[in-house]
Amino acid sequence: MTHGQLMEYAPYAGLIGLVLAVAALAGFAVCHARLRRLRAALAEALGEPGATTIEETLLKHTSAVAELRSDLSRLQREHSVLSDRASHAISHVGLLHYDAFDDVGGQQSYSAVLLDDHRNGLAITSIFSRTSVRVYAKRIDGGQAAQPLSDEEDAALRQAGGK
Repeated sequence: MTHGQLMEYAPYAGLIGLVLAVAALAGFAVCHARLRRLRAALAEALGEPGATTIEETLLKHTSAVAELRSDLSRLQREHSVLSDRASHAISHVGLLHYDAFDDVGGQQSYSAVLLDDHRNGLAITSIFSRTSVRVYAKRIDGGQAAQPLSDEEDAALRQAGGK
């Protein structure tokens, strides 16, 4: 092709170049709008509608997860302490009312057994008579009394789940 022939097509080449540039610009604008919508939708899906970038959203979530892990660890430690304390709290009770003597009615005498989850605790007995009241306490370790138990104390211990 000669220079003259090329010059003949020059106006068309410029016009084609301009059309291609406008088409590329329009394509860029459409892609940019779609990308903006996708970023907004992703940020909203991740729970951070005000986030400007996906990276910012992920950093916020990573920080929140680390804080939750720390809270969970603290709660597990507290739970362990509370569970240990609760296992030593009185949680099993046996109570038996009875007449200790034939001449006294109303079942005013009683034996009570108070135990924790380890079956440790005490037996308290109160004997009521016409002239006095006597109170006795016996230690219980692992469901076994340190001293011999009366029949009533033994029944209260069974009620409390000590035997």
